[in-house]
Amino acid sequence: MKILYRKKMIRLTAIHYGLLYNRYVISDPRGIAPAGWHIPTQAEYDTLFTFLGGISVAGTPLKEAGSLHWNPVNTGNNNTGFTSVGSSFRENTGVFNTALKIECRVWNSTDYTGTMGRFTRLGYDILTEVTNVNLAYKEFGFALRLIKNDTNDPGTLTDIEDNVYGTVKIGNQVFTKSNFICKHYINGDLIPNVTVNATWAGLTSGAWCAYNNNPANM
Repeated sequence: MKILYRKKMIRLTAIHYGLLYNRYVISDPRGIAPAGWHIPTQAEYDTLFTFLGGISVAGTPLKEAGSLHWNPVNTGNNNTGFTSVGSSFRENTGVFNTALKIECRVWNSTDYTGTMGRFTRLGYDILTEVTNVNLAYKEFGFALRLIKNDTNDPGTLTDIEDNVYGTVKIGNQVFTKSNFICKHYINGDLIPNVTVNATWAGLTSGAWCAYNNNPANM
């Protein structure tokens, strides 16, 4: 019988940048989302933005307030409790973009082509809708959020590593209110931590990293 990996529980009460994942993690059939949860689709993010009044104003209530995880002058007030942070991203070349505290890029699960996927961008001053403009090669490393399959707010989500995430209900959608940090698929298989730029750039399978390969940036 396969023994699933367990680690000391981390309860995400403090704000974290989370991990960066390439898109192959999302498409891997082993899955990363616990039962009852999934990676949001483009349509689900569009529903979120519409509920908050549209893309021209939705960024403010979604972003953490202040300058701890965003550059000043940050327009966020976090009225929703979604608590988006400026977690930056990793280029498809493996190089880390210098946008820490400037923007957050979050994958959604809606593919564009076999080599490209869609994402949402939140900046310290603006929010850009998920559209055909927001496309990236699957080798890019972006953050992940999860959304619940139903509208019942569970209070918390616990992943396979026993990390506990707070949740927030916005309209009829329930999201995790911090970026994902799980390093395993739900069957217990390890997702590789790839630190070498050239190796990251050549991947066609799932991988994760911390920003600048620094665990302090998780």
